Amino acid sequence: MRRWMVAGTAAGLMVAVTIALSGVRSETAVGDVPSPGFLAAAVGTQENLAEGRIELRCEARNEGAPEFPAEVYHYIRTPEVIWVCREAGAWRHVASYDRVTEEYRQLSAVTTNGKEEVRAVSDHRLPLGPAHNQNIPDLALFPWGDGGQSLPDTIAQGVVQAGQEDIVGHKCWRVDIVGKRTGPADMRQASAWLDPESRLLPRRVVKTRNDGLVATIDFADYQEIGDGVMIPMHMSRQFSQDGRPEAPERITVLDAKAGEAGVGEDLRIKFPEGVVVMQRDTGVQPGAQVGQ
Repeated sequence: MRRWMVAGTAAGLMVAVTIALSGVRSETAVGDVPSPGFLAAAVGTQENLAEGRIELRCEARNEGAPEFPAEVYHYIRTPEVIWVCREAGAWRHVASYDRVTEEYRQLSAVTTNGKEEVRAVSDHRLPLGPAHNQNIPDLALFPWGDGGQSLPDTIAQGVVQAGQEDIVGHKCWRVDIVGKRTGPADMRQASAWLDPESRLLPRRVVKTRNDGLVATIDFADYQEIGDGVMIPMHMSRQFSQDGRPEAPERITVLDAKAGEAGVGEDLRIKFPEGVVVMQRDTGVQPGAQVGQ
């Protein structure tokens, strides 16, 4: 699943990444424009730096709805599995994505009047499963393009503009992408501003849908959490329609780390005995999935 691997070993990868990013800084100094493929690989390399796992917790708050509790995310990515737990008030959602079998599993629990209702789902049609959430700042897998396409894959299809632009005090390369789908919720056009001083990770991305809805996401306070992995500790997402902006949503990383996976750790969800599982890809409810 490591699509942006540029060397066969961790040591070779780190050398390649260091040389590549140094090259971009040199090109920037003399005014050369990096290719979209190179910029995409620089972002995508973040997926390969943690040989074991990355783990983070973050919360998302909608400033326009302070009466609702913040959504809290606990996210773990390993080479084999992506796992996330999402909680808000009485609602809890746990999901895993097996990167080998490409199976997505989900368990949701809602507590109402002291009674808990559990729902289970299995699906083989969701690329990257729980990683497809813009409240989780794992940028190599960050969903941004049409059909949930990742940020690196979307950047690779773009055109890099000559000259750098200032985004909140950072000189960035701008990449413009034109959408190819015609549905109202599909992307009409998009832009990403990538900062050479932050390893070519984004400071801002903007996407306009065919129905006119505009989404702007800003990334701030990058920190290295281990193994060279960079995470924006703060994100802000705002939607606007016909020039009328909505209240922004603020995402704050509470803690994050990268390192070795736990011995014998298995993050794949096991369905409890007696729980009816909805197979979304087949529409079948096979009943209890005992021991699976």
